[in-house]
Amino acid sequence: MESEWESGRQSRWGNLPPDLILSIAGRVFLPDVVRARGVCRQWAQVLRKPCSLPAAAATFPFLILSSEHGEQSESCNLLSLPESCCYRVSPLPEIRNRRIIGSNGNWLVTLNLALEPRLLNPFTREEAPLPSLMAIPDPEYRCMCVPLESISTWVGFYYEDDAQQSSPTPYPMNLFRDLCIRKIVPSSDDNGPPTAIVAAYGFECAVRLALARPGDCAWTLVPLPLSLNKDGVSDVVHNSKDGRFYAVSRREVVLAFHPDNPEHITIISTAPCSCDEKRYLVFSSDNLLMVERYQSSIFRPNKCSDAFQVYKINMQREEGDLTFTDTGQHLSGRCLMLGNNHSISLSQEQVPGLKENCIYFTDDYPDDLSQHYRDHPPDVGVFDMELRTFDRFLPDYSSYTWPPPIWEVYGKELGFSEAAIL
Repeated sequence: MESEWESGRQSRWGNLPPDLILSIAGRVFLPDVVRARGVCRQWAQVLRKPCSLPAAAATFPFLILSSEHGEQSESCNLLSLPESCCYRVSPLPEIRNRRIIGSNGNWLVTLNLALEPRLLNPFTREEAPLPSLMAIPDPEYRCMCVPLESISTWVGFYYEDDAQQSSPTPYPMNLFRDLCIRKIVPSSDDNGPPTAIVAAYGFECAVRLALARPGDCAWTLVPLPLSLNKDGVSDVVHNSKDGRFYAVSRREVVLAFHPDNPEHITIISTAPCSCDEKRYLVFSSDNLLMVERYQSSIFRPNKCSDAFQVYKINMQREEGDLTFTDTGQHLSGRCLMLGNNHSISLSQEQVPGLKENCIYFTDDYPDDLSQHYRDHPPDVGVFDMELRTFDRFLPDYSSYTWPPPIWEVYGKELGFSEAAIL
């Protein structure tokens, strides 16, 4: 039986003014807020209301992992590396039969087999539909997918510029989605939902870009220079300071465009090279970095990352200056988080517990993410730039391999809904 002292103590905690509870919540990390919901019923009610967290306290990275039911699930798991623990977000019916294919700040991009993307805030459960990817308007290269009338679960894909091709190459819908839709990148908007989204789509070295805004009925093609049409885009990021999207090709060509004028493409740097490595862009302390990811084999189960190299892009260079500068074994005390998410740079001051001068990465190679590879060990871990060593923090043949893990770094505006976080 509960003692009078215990009863009185709980009553005192529950009688704290809501404004004070929210003020406390605004000074701690998200997991602390989650725990605070369990103090008493009154706290749980208050902390389910939207609250604004200061930027210094709110930035917190999670690795989103699937549940044991994969895409059929209505829940997901949030792995907190600084705490070495996992939280479950449930119920979350908005992710059922959908794969998370992009993230930036508080927002995820989910995609079903019908290629209907949506923006989702997993804590407020707010959603915004995006235009269908079933008919990307790419007439020059006929790069579009169409349903086959005879087989409703397959799609056809017109590839490259073969104007004489009369019938599409068929793919199962799940394989087509996982191979062709590479990444969907929301813009970085501090004051609300993303205002622009870029999709990277295509096969092999012919990955191209399309742009949309919430409320649009169709995607707008980003007209890449002809020299890039056969190279393919490797990664896309958004810079909130100038409002532009930046992309890097598989041959290290870096370009930029503004969503208000996607036809105006600015070439930032060119350095033709091999297109075998995966490349990422990330803004870090006002510098634009390019990261190269090397793998030990091109085939599973032995395919895994065995090295990373980071270069600073000299955006204000003069004639004769180098396009890229090797950063060596340092990231100026910061860490990078790479994968299908919007690449991000964090410091230990923002997130105590993360390792400085390290690269946190997930498995995001399209061929590895298809159904043929779902039962193999995930290429997920952290690479120490100074020691040149790897630490894998998901077990081999983990039950969390599908949908594939993706980083999510929650920002300063974070709402809480009735969705339970256990």
